[in-house]
Amino acid sequence: MQKFNVNDLQEFSADKRVRKTLSKEGKIEVDLIFYEPGQSSPEHAHKHQDEIFYVVSGEGSMVINGEKVSVKEKDIILAPSGTTHGINNDSSSQLSLLFVKNKRPQNV
Repeated sequence: MQKFNVNDLQEFSADKRVRKTLSKEGKIEVDLIFYEPGQSSPEHAHKHQDEIFYVVSGEGSMVINGEKVSVKEKDIILAPSGTTHGINNDSSSQLSLLFVKNKRPQNV
């Protein structure tokens, strides 16, 4: 078992978003990702991977299957495999997200 505190792990960069992998055990990966205002992750989809996003702090937007959705602290976003999604910090404050990836078997 491992315990983490987000406050101890926060790290922002003016150059690009910062991503910290907390665990990559088996089929599960847990990451923290930190965005300065104006930073983003491009729209993409995963064929064999579900993702759950939790907004730890801040606000921004996500594009989910072509629809822009506002996200804020304590929101949870579910992105089953095949869902196109992207993240934008279009606010004036920092944005922190926790996300969990569950890799599905490729033969399913």
